[in-house]
Amino acid sequence: MSEKKIDVKMENKEGSILEITGSLPWEELVSYKEKALTRIAEHVEIDGFRKGNAPLDRVEQEYGAMRVLSEAAQDALGDIYPRIVLENTLRVIGSPDIALTKLAEGNPLEYKITTAVFPEITLGDYKKIAIDANGKTETVSVEDKEIEEAIEQIRKMNASVVDPEHEHTDDCDHSGDLPELNDDFVKTLGAFENVADFKEKLTENIKAQKQQEVQAKSREAMMEQMIEKSSFDVPEILVLSELDKMIAQMKDDVMRMGLEFDKYLEHMGKSEEELKEEWKDQAKKRAQSELILKEIASKEEIKPDEEKVSQQLEMMKEQYGNEVPEANMRLYLESIFLNEAVLGWLEEQK
Repeated sequence: MSEKKIDVKMENKEGSILEITGSLPWEELVSYKEKALTRIAEHVEIDGFRKGNAPLDRVEQEYGAMRVLSEAAQDALGDIYPRIVLENTLRVIGSPDIALTKLAEGNPLEYKITTAVFPEITLGDYKKIAIDANGKTETVSVEDKEIEEAIEQIRKMNASVVDPEHEHTDDCDHSGDLPELNDDFVKTLGAFENVADFKEKLTENIKAQKQQEVQAKSREAMMEQMIEKSSFDVPEILVLSELDKMIAQMKDDVMRMGLEFDKYLEHMGKSEEELKEEWKDQAKKRAQSELILKEIASKEEIKPDEEKVSQQLEMMKEQYGNEVPEANMRLYLESIFLNEAVLGWLEEQK
């Protein structure tokens, strides 16, 4: 039996903004509350009980009834929003702003969702722009000097493999005790048969990297032309959403370097708000590109690669489990692969 369609009220606002209001019966919220309590119980430590074994009523008492209810509400709305989008075939963009307007024990959950929807877009001649851009694609080649420099860098990075007490011989590079480029050395770097095989694959890798850089540069130039030749308003909420993504990516990059984001900003002498202000024009371009690609997809009936979406979805489910609703992950992946499909289609125009 299919789920009953969610009853909501929708109101269009200025700037391509859609305001959605609705409510969720208490009886349905209760099931989310029980799931939230079970999840919280796995992490909360309560005197007299082993971690994860405390009764749920004690967990709720210790954690706070309203905090539990709030988490349950967020879980519920994480499921509800994608359903509203699909059931009403909404052309939403960016991340929605979800607010709880009423949350109380024994009462329906009331909420308001504010999201950006596609504005009216007048596209330029995107096929001609793509053809012109494709005709300017650079030819990629790799020079011997680049291979030599890359090899020298690899040898320096692996200098520690040489025993510092090893007596110098003719088999060792005396200029800094760098490892000699021979078959034995390259086999320690990966699945290489010999030096010739290593050089061949290194050349392929450098060429592939240069091709990616050329493609990114070409796509950027093409999208700038698309933006210049098109006419539409960009919802502010979408620009803010892009800024949030950029900050989140930076935080992730900083964390991967083993640094704290706040200290990193302090070292740069900037605040997060100052970064957002500096990046606002870039975020607007990203938002404009997103809108244009989605509009082209609609006109040309381009769809994302469902096989790739499904494969990545399974990987994300393994990574995030139940922390992120599956519908949200699918919407995110479909958006990414749709953009890639449109860009690929544009690059095929001759």
